[in-house]
Amino acid sequence: MPDRSPKALWEVALGQLQLQVTRPNFETWLRDSVGLALEDGTFTVCVPTDFVAEWLRDRLSDLITKTLAGIVGQPLAVAFRVDGAPGEGGSSTPQPDAGQPSQALPALPKPRLNPLFTFDTFVVADCNRLAHAASCTAATPNGMPQHNPLFLYGESGLGKTHLLHAIAHRLIGGGRRVLYLTAEQFLSEFVFAARQKHADDFRAKYRSLDALLLDDVQFLAGKGGTQEEFFHTFNHLHAAGKQIVLASDEAPPSLLHFSPRLRSRFQSGLTADLSMFPSDARIALLRRKADSLRAEVDDASLEFLAGRPYSNVRELEGALNRVLAYARLTGQRADLALARSAIKCVQKEPAPSPLKPERVIDAVCSYYDVPRQSLAGQGRGKRVTTARHVAMYLLRQESCQPLTQIGRLFGDRDHSTVLYACRKIERESTAIPQTGADLAAIRGKLTSSTG
Repeated sequence: MPDRSPKALWEVALGQLQLQVTRPNFETWLRDSVGLALEDGTFTVCVPTDFVAEWLRDRLSDLITKTLAGIVGQPLAVAFRVDGAPGEGGSSTPQPDAGQPSQALPALPKPRLNPLFTFDTFVVADCNRLAHAASCTAATPNGMPQHNPLFLYGESGLGKTHLLHAIAHRLIGGGRRVLYLTAEQFLSEFVFAARQKHADDFRAKYRSLDALLLDDVQFLAGKGGTQEEFFHTFNHLHAAGKQIVLASDEAPPSLLHFSPRLRSRFQSGLTADLSMFPSDARIALLRRKADSLRAEVDDASLEFLAGRPYSNVRELEGALNRVLAYARLTGQRADLALARSAIKCVQKEPAPSPLKPERVIDAVCSYYDVPRQSLAGQGRGKRVTTARHVAMYLLRQESCQPLTQIGRLFGDRDHSTVLYACRKIERESTAIPQTGADLAAIRGKLTSSTG
């Protein structure tokens, strides 16, 4: 009998949403959500905080509604419910270290860690051996850090987040005050604290930590005020001998939109890279993932998945998750035939390589007859603004560029500006016939030039 529970339906929805939003947005706003109920045409999603609920309602509600309706097969409304107040069941406030004033330390929020991301479930190979060994060292609850900071880097989906969660699990188990979060969460919390004039509370919270684990550091590129605050937080923790672990898609020298003093601090400890698993290690990784989920998958299916042209571990595990979800929803065994069918639904044969950004921008400028340099300028004429917004949208769709990188191509514009442009063109593509025709014509130019 296929599993049509809200939890199972939401897992399928998450698999589809992960392909439609940026990784930072998925990790920050969607990963910790759970399908709660489907009643009277309303699908209720459980989220960790009011802030997450508000963000999803404002930014992703339409996309989530459309995705769920496609899975369920009928129109739905979506509601978001908070699963508990911050701090509920979270890390308790330990006694201060000897020599500190005997005052209560700021409460930390309930740790939102993936229980499957531990050192025991991490598959070690030559491509990640140094990063794993250094992470194990950083996870020692007692004593001064040997590598501080520990900076993990590599392309998205290769295990950096897994190692950060594993470190957090072990340190929290040892009674340490630990905070794991993404750079986007750090930015949002800092901006909120500044607006509410709670900067002192913000600093007290972060500077009372035994370990700070910050994911997706590259997201702070170009955020001068937040970088300044993080610089002082870093210095305070480092001087106090507290562990700092950072993870980024890029190595420190490549973080060009960071201040030189921050880049130098990132390189002052140990940097360790992670790369894609060789083919002979992928089956072992998939087998361990299936075992952790207590799922039965035959060897032929795992060999088929391991042989697919995935570029990172997250895509590889995502393929397995899709197969397992497909098996649950259809009530079938997870064998080779089902694996082929499940993957064919979301990935035909290898997709063409993403278009180079320069080609997309040139095609848009040619179509609207505007000079390329005007797109990076401050001009707000209707034709230039439209061309700029369309170029941002097509770069997101056709060349798979992250929001921050697209912003850099247009005069270092903020990622929120790019996100606004993409959503605006997405809406107009169906609501305004001329916009849809423009997009089709530009895509036609790109396709014909490819051929």
